[in-house]
Amino acid sequence: DIASFFRAKNAGRIITLPERIGTGGLAQVRIVDMKEEIKNGNKSIFSRSLKKGLIDTFEEGKQAILLINRRGFSTYGQCSNCGYTPKCKRCDIPLILHKTENKLRCHYCNYEIQAYDLCPSCFNATLRYFGMGTQRVEELFRKEFPGISVLRMDSDIMAKKHAHIHALESFSSGETSVLIGTQMIAKGLDVPNVTLVGVLSADSLFNIPDFRGTERGFQLLTQVAGRAGRGDFRGRVYFQTYEPEFFAVNHAKEQDYPSFYCYEIQSRNEYSYPPFSDIIRFIISSKAEIKGIKFASDVAYRLKALMEERGISERLEILGPSRCIIQRIKEEYRFQILIKNTLGENGHFLVNNFVKQVSVPQDVKFLIDVDPSDML
Repeated sequence: DIASFFRAKNAGRIITLPERIGTGGLAQVRIVDMKEEIKNGNKSIFSRSLKKGLIDTFEEGKQAILLINRRGFSTYGQCSNCGYTPKCKRCDIPLILHKTENKLRCHYCNYEIQAYDLCPSCFNATLRYFGMGTQRVEELFRKEFPGISVLRMDSDIMAKKHAHIHALESFSSGETSVLIGTQMIAKGLDVPNVTLVGVLSADSLFNIPDFRGTERGFQLLTQVAGRAGRGDFRGRVYFQTYEPEFFAVNHAKEQDYPSFYCYEIQSRNEYSYPPFSDIIRFIISSKAEIKGIKFASDVAYRLKALMEERGISERLEILGPSRCIIQRIKEEYRFQILIKNTLGENGHFLVNNFVKQVSVPQDVKFLIDVDPSDML
């Protein structure tokens, strides 16, 4: 990751492997502009070049991997008459359609209901479903390529014990021609007969409200591209995107981490994100919204006052309180306070001492996350 590379580079401890093992070399990557596909009348989720690549792959007796980093059939539903969108009653997010079970499901608390035949708000129209998940990709693939054996691999399918082992054995043996899945298929697979990888919605990897979103999208693209052409035959990779000029997609196409790092490290420095600071995140949650807001505001006020008193408010920057991006999970309202610490251990020591003096109300949860893995 960016922070680790920064530290290793400054310490002069970078070791590189400039060439790929084996005879095939790196896969040839093509960026496909999906805006052009639509202009030319192709409304399929498969671009013309990806479709041709898949046909050629199957004719050659080879295998393919298709990545779509969302499970389920669609990402949200909406009534075309009144605009109603089904949401989880316990979490502040839309329910996702799982068509095989005909259920609407929350991916945070597993709350689920039967899919609606009619809009429950106006009773005048059926719901239309938008977005794309692994189930939908599988369904459309079967229509587009009848007779081709396909296997879907996501956390819904892999819930049963040893299911992932049986799935990988089926694919590795050549029994299955195509593997469709989420990020769990992007790493570690070494199947020499795989010569094609398609990323159906590269944009979805980057549209995450998190300062590490671009980095993680780049990682996933380079990792999944590495699944193609691991044997004696050179691989082909297709990144389908609506932003073909986006720097991270182009650096991933070239497998060019140093160039991506140079671009990304400037942004981190400008906004004082890691490795130029340490992030400490306070997450306050409560089923009583007002109590959560009051406690979060009180903590932020006291912490800011302490930093200003010590004259270090620029070195320990306090942001918030604000509502979390996902504002409610499991019936609890969520608020956050972010601390950008550029004082290192001294900053952690000060914050730790402050936390020890905080008295948390009984019906409020107070979580301290140092170097948070995500900001959701």
